[in-house]
Amino acid sequence: MKKPWILGVCLLFAFFSSIKNIGAADFGLILDQRGSYGGIIPDNQLDYSLGLIPRFSAPLGEGGDIYISLGATLFYEDDTWSLIPELLRTELSWLSSALSIKAGRMYYSDPLGLIAQGLFDGARFSYNTMLGSFNAGLWYTGFLYKDRARIVMSPSDLKSFLIPLDLGNINETYFAPRRLFTALDWEHPNLGGHLRTAISFIGQFDLGEDQLHNQYTTLRVSYPHGAFVFDLGGSLGLIQALDDNMRFSIIGEMGAAWTLPAPTMSSLSFLWRYSSGESKNGTVQAFLPISSQTQGSVFQVYPVGMSMISLDYLNRVHRKLSLGITSACFLRHDQVSFYAYPLKEDSGEGLILGSEFFGRVYFNPWSDLMLNLGGGIFLPALGNAAPDSDPLWRIELNLVLALY
Repeated sequence: MKKPWILGVCLLFAFFSSIKNIGAADFGLILDQRGSYGGIIPDNQLDYSLGLIPRFSAPLGEGGDIYISLGATLFYEDDTWSLIPELLRTELSWLSSALSIKAGRMYYSDPLGLIAQGLFDGARFSYNTMLGSFNAGLWYTGFLYKDRARIVMSPSDLKSFLIPLDLGNINETYFAPRRLFTALDWEHPNLGGHLRTAISFIGQFDLGEDQLHNQYTTLRVSYPHGAFVFDLGGSLGLIQALDDNMRFSIIGEMGAAWTLPAPTMSSLSFLWRYSSGESKNGTVQAFLPISSQTQGSVFQVYPVGMSMISLDYLNRVHRKLSLGITSACFLRHDQVSFYAYPLKEDSGEGLILGSEFFGRVYFNPWSDLMLNLGGGIFLPALGNAAPDSDPLWRIELNLVLALY
């Protein structure tokens, strides 16, 4: 039942022969290398990936476009090499003066980027007016590669996610859980002359056995004032499980960014992010996103029953070179929804997990070459949840080369 994506790729490539303006077509190849060592896993900490991404784009008639990108990624993880084929961003789009339509595998993100973010299969309609931009979309997740989608909402999702990939058994080991979600979004870039506002209503429907359904109402506002930008956002989630009991989840964040009065372009930003844990009466449950996004660079954890407070500094010392430093403190709200793993010697009582410090160098000598180098450390001794645990550290290197 999950083979139609192969047919979809063939049909998309069949468009090539029908494109009249083939001279306006654009071909390209992206080489993406990533390597890291260290992090939260105590053993086999060396990870490496080499990805080749061919892409094709061309106009289709009046106002239409086609974009196709594929991926073949060679992974080294847990002392094992594996080759992962993927269909990446692949969409047909049509644009008029106010209306745009997209269909295929496209990128979508909620206003916070914490509920659903990434590539999804479906269609989206957008309509721009003086009252703002109105968007409606419907997407399916069952044809996505599970490690890229990172959809882990139920015990069966987690069990499927942990099964190693076997291309000989692609139906059982490759695809993400079968879920359908829809979103109604509204965004205004300058409401009242000052506020950038975004509101989203998302409904997720489980097509598998667990029947875990969710609805989310999300709001985010940004207010620029001189050299400062202030952000405030949050989401209220409704969780419906097989037991027919309705529970709620909450996630929120508050941030501020300051463009410093310095000779070089530099900024200082603050972020506080909160996600609900398990309440004593069970009415409020741990925050449950559709696609999981980790927090932190060394202490890579999911925003479930925890808070993160971070302070970032970014300095563009040269038009081709930037430096960034991040510090973050992690706190858990209870010992049920968030454990101290991977920390050792959990006290069972402390709520402060520790602090992380991470630095990055961004080097972009040409428009088609980008090199990022980062490294940092997480110190449990700066908390009281597991103060006797060893520090965690991580270094990583990323090289992206666009070949035309």
